Amino acid sequence: MSGSLLQAIPKKIKPFPAMIARIITAVSCLMVAVLVGCKGEKISPHLIDQAGTLSGVLEIQPNPPVPMQDTLFLLSLTDSGQAVQSAEVDLTLTMPGCTMAPSFLQAAAMGEGYYQVKTVLTMAGAWKVDARITRHEQEEELIFFFVTK
Repeated sequence: MSGSLLQAIPKKIKPFPAMIARIITAVSCLMVAVLVGCKGEKISPHLIDQAGTLSGVLEIQPNPPVPMQDTLFLLSLTDSGQAVQSAEVDLTLTMPGCTMAPSFLQAAAMGEGYYQVKTVLTMAGAWKVDARITRHEQEEELIFFFVTK
């Protein structure tokens, strides 16, 4: 009966099982990548950066950060030792060596040069944070690196 059933299927539909196998393989690979995390270039944590007279220290809670949990980024900014007030702070989170889309976050001013934002890191591995600081209509960039647990 199964032989006669296959003969009844039009030739256009017969490649369908091969297509399903490809889809299952692609989904399986994607699931492995999500569960394991992107394994890109090796980086060491770097949570202090300076651009000219602007200095930034990034604190991450929990430390070390854990994927799929709330993560707090607290950025302390100083310029020539003085707290940076009233800046616009935009963070771009990427995973070096991974082709996933970046996360764009805007940090809220907390006073006394502190800016914070909460997010959820979706994967384990190495992360890069590009902090774009805009003040007095000028942009400066600080770059930080960290690795999730």
